[in-house]
Formats: sequence, structure tokens, C-alpha cells
Amino acid sequence: MRCSTTGFFFLLVLMSLGQVRADLSEDLATPPPAATSVAPVEIPPGTPLPALVVSPVDLSMLPLKDPLLAAILSATMPGLGQIYSRRVLRGVAFLLGTAAPIIVAQVVTHRQRDDLQETFTIQDTAGAEHVISQQPREPDGDPAKLYSAMSGVERAVLVTGLGLGLGTWIWNVIDAMLVAEDYNRLFLETSLSVAPLPTDTALGLAVTARW
Repeated sequence: MRCSTTGFFFLLVLMSLGQVRADLSEDLATPPPAATSVAPVEIPPGTPLPALVVSPVDLSMLPLKDPLLAAILSATMPGLGQIYSRRVLRGVAFLLGTAAPIIVAQVVTHRQRDDLQETFTIQDTAGAEHVISQQPREPDGDPAKLYSAMSGVERAVLVTGLGLGLGTWIWNVIDAMLVAEDYNRLFLETSLSVAPLPTDTALGLAVTARW
């Protein structure tokens, strides 16, 4: 009984394999359907084309920079507004260009102030000199008297350094606003326009990217 059941099972398996093989042979022998072509849409001359509706762009969603904020940052620290607008090298250049001449002017001023130190001495009976006090010659460090005591070269260096530093600082504030506006322009002028493109036989779409 067990042998007959096993034989019947194998017979069913063989019949199933034979049916699968026959179906596969039939599918391979059947040729594929012919490709169908879609004719282009014919548009009569003078037919008005449908207008495309473009949704308004929410500018608050764009990563724009505030020119006023950039100017305030650069007024607080030269070059910071340019760095805010992702112009790091430009910001570093303005920082060095503003600080360097002012530092030179400060060095000249402090050097002249040190030269104005006067030493008062007194001689004892043996002829030896002793320092009894040391104080600035010009009382209260008056800037006008300090400037008048400078040489012509020191005055020129001081005025030039302060002038260059102040001029670069003003230029840096104006440039920060322009850099922020230029950064925004790259986003506002970048556009993707899609417009219907009529031809003699069909209707297509023209995609134009401008930046």
C-alpha cells in the first residue's frame, strides 16, 4: 500500500513537470506582439494654446540674506557681514585691511608717548645722580600736545593709518550690503520656466534654466 502511494505521488509530479514544460514551450514559440506607435497630436493653425498657471513663490522659504543685518555685522566687526553672506575670504581680507593700518597708528602713538617720559634726577654731594621721579612730560596725555610733539614722519604715518582704517571700515559696511544683495540675486534670478512649444505637427514643452 505504501509503495503504491509513493508511485502515485511520483506520477503526479511527472505529469505536473510535463505540463509546465509544454506551457513554457508554447510561450517561447509564440511571437511577441508588434510594437504600437502613438501618433502625435495634430494642432490646427491658429488654435490658442492653454495657459500654464505658475504658483507664486514664497520668498521666506528661500535662504536669502538680510542686507541690513549684513551691514550691522560688518559695522560691529569688519568682515563679519561678508562671512554671513558666505564670502569668507572677502570677510577676512576686510578684517585685515581695517585692522592693520589702525594697529600701525597705535604703535606710533604709544612709541611717541614712551619717548615723552622725562626723568628727574638729583645730585648728591659725591656727584652721583639718583632718579627721584618719572612721569609724562605732557600732563594727562593730551592728544593735541602728543601730536605736536611728533615728528613729520610720525604724523604722516598716524594720519595715513587712521584714514585708511576708517575708509576701509566704511567700505566694508557698504560692501557687506552689496554682497548680501548679490547673494540674494543668485536665487531670485535663478528660474525654471516651462512654456508650451508649438510645432507644425505636435505640441511640446520648452524648459529653460537661467542663472
